[in-house]
Amino acid sequence: MRKAQALLYRCSQTVSNLATRRRSMRTFHPDLTTAYDAATLWGALPVTSRSSESAAGIAASSVTRLGPEHETQFLVLLLALDRASRIARFGHPISDASIIAYGKRALSTAAFVAGVFADDRVRGVVEVFEGNDRKVPEVAFVVLQDWRRRGYCLALLAATTLWAQQSGATTLRLIISRCNWPMRRLAEKVGARFDLSLDEICADFAVPEQQRDHVAA
Repeated sequence: MRKAQALLYRCSQTVSNLATRRRSMRTFHPDLTTAYDAATLWGALPVTSRSSESAAGIAASSVTRLGPEHETQFLVLLLALDRASRIARFGHPISDASIIAYGKRALSTAAFVAGVFADDRVRGVVEVFEGNDRKVPEVAFVVLQDWRRRGYCLALLAATTLWAQQSGATTLRLIISRCNWPMRRLAEKVGARFDLSLDEICADFAVPEQQRDHVAA
């Protein structure tokens, strides 16, 4: 666990340095929008292995915080999910009408939403929601079926980690269905702590303390 936390800390430093070098971009701050090179985010994450397929797929991508101006693209991505993907993301089958209602609400209520762009379109998103304990927000990922295994979730996780450090969160919590093997593998790769509850798995990513304290100072 300590090794994973140290690698996540190194990941956040890499992203911060990237923002400093690119004067036209701004760091991830709760009230700001920016774009980061997804390959840099992906390459800094604590994973055990990286396939050449993922490296090629993420090379021309970027991660950007989503706002109201991205509503159409956000909805298009959610509506494109097949039945199995909808169940994996929402925990049950969900209609197009319900997805549209959810998508409109999520962009205004989520603490943080970011998308990974390829060919000028959103191919995957991460959503962060704060509950009663703002230090432990819940995180949800989704990537279009034809754009998986390219490292997109890892790049989105790196951006979310930086947001968490700047927002004072101590842990990122991912609720995973037992049958959602891609998300389970992602959590395992970055050293998440697992707790089992009925048909769900709770995976907690610890936000590195050193970087978090530095941001709060």
